[in-house]
Amino acid sequence: MLTCEKKRLDLLSVLPKDIGATKQWQVDIGAAKTIKGARLLARREPDEVANERQERSVAYARAHQKPINAYVMELARWTIIVTNVPANILSLEQAFDLLHARGPIELLFKLWKQHALLDQWNGSKPWRVLCEVYAKLLAVVVQHWFLLLRCWDDPNRSLSAVAEILREQVPTLVHGLTGRLPLQRAVRTMLCCVRGGCSLPPRSTRPNTSRLLLSALGPGLT
Repeated sequence: MLTCEKKRLDLLSVLPKDIGATKQWQVDIGAAKTIKGARLLARREPDEVANERQERSVAYARAHQKPINAYVMELARWTIIVTNVPANILSLEQAFDLLHARGPIELLFKLWKQHALLDQWNGSKPWRVLCEVYAKLLAVVVQHWFLLLRCWDDPNRSLSAVAEILREQVPTLVHGLTGRLPLQRAVRTMLCCVRGGCSLPPRSTRPNTSRLLLSALGPGLT
């Protein structure tokens, strides 16, 4: 339940109708107004976005043998955000740009899980499996440390591409850890390998999330 200016808010009747149009309200959420003074932001999306969302809702309902919710299908036409961040800190436009950051966060988890194969192992003995998982986790920590040192301050770098280069340099790190090469030199060599390149090219349509955030929020929030 949404309450705006002490009146129940009929969301579908007040949402913006024109594609790309935005609107916001100060609302209380819950029958007992459990959450007070939240900001409700809404943006009307193009029909192709709405159709894609509706198709996913239908597929989910069928897969779980649930009835299709007509209200949810209608709401698919809008992107709706609820936040307690005041407007003087986060504008309406910035909120929608920041919403894109969910994708890169998921890509980071994908980098750890899929590229490091954390959910795959050889053998069936529990202790062997556990050792393999721990070894991969340690490797992910080391890899992420190199990412932080070299390219974390550049949001336009492709983490998966940089990680691939780092994996190719594992023998260099092994030489450093076993004493065949000074460890400091091995680390510098690996960092030099990822100094440049692996940048995400700018797109004329659907700009990269990093570029959206840089333009809307400034580098401090990317």
